[in-house]
Amino acid sequence: MMQKIDILYEDAQILVIVKPAGIASQSDRGSAPDVVNALKNQLFLRDKKVPEIFCVHRLDKPVAGLMVYAKSKQAAAFLGKQVQEGETFTKRYYALAEGEFPETIGVRTKAVDWLLQDKRENASKVVSEGTPGAKRAELFYTGLRIFEGKTLFDVELITGRHHQIRVQMAARSMGLFGDRKYNQKTTETRLGLCCHHLAFVHPKSREAMTFEETWERLTQN
Repeated sequence: MMQKIDILYEDAQILVIVKPAGIASQSDRGSAPDVVNALKNQLFLRDKKVPEIFCVHRLDKPVAGLMVYAKSKQAAAFLGKQVQEGETFTKRYYALAEGEFPETIGVRTKAVDWLLQDKRENASKVVSEGTPGAKRAELFYTGLRIFEGKTLFDVELITGRHHQIRVQMAARSMGLFGDRKYNQKTTETRLGLCCHHLAFVHPKSREAMTFEETWERLTQN
């Protein structure tokens, strides 16, 4: 049975949902479940008609958190433009790093690197500025609290690069809990990364909308 998606807000134009970890944001043409098809099935069972669902931004498969989906092509185009421009469409993440970093608590720190993506290996790495194909990656991170030998960070993405948070945190010796690709020390399998803040302008009302979730709520399953 396909996983039920938690819908936080819905109207004729959009759906705001909590994406579970381990499910793709949209179909990759394989047979694995994805959020778009899960929502279509869920709404069909409820409304008895096939809905239109458009993916306008993504979270990596192992990442949980807040997402907005469009219910019309017009809404998708409006939201997609916001995503590209990046001024009114913003996301923030919780990132759980293995290790205690008391010096980061309450301190907003800027991180800038140049990342090079290896599509064959589905991985990125920090390289020197000027490396062919490398892209500038920028974010801010703030330590929130320490518990059980780990530090929870709030991360504000300025750019949206491949595996950006995971790579930049690992480059600062703050590898994420459960990140077996970039944190060689972890023994866990569930990635400590989730989108907890989502803000955008509504495609019809033009109202500024903001959604927030707690770490506990996003990681309860």
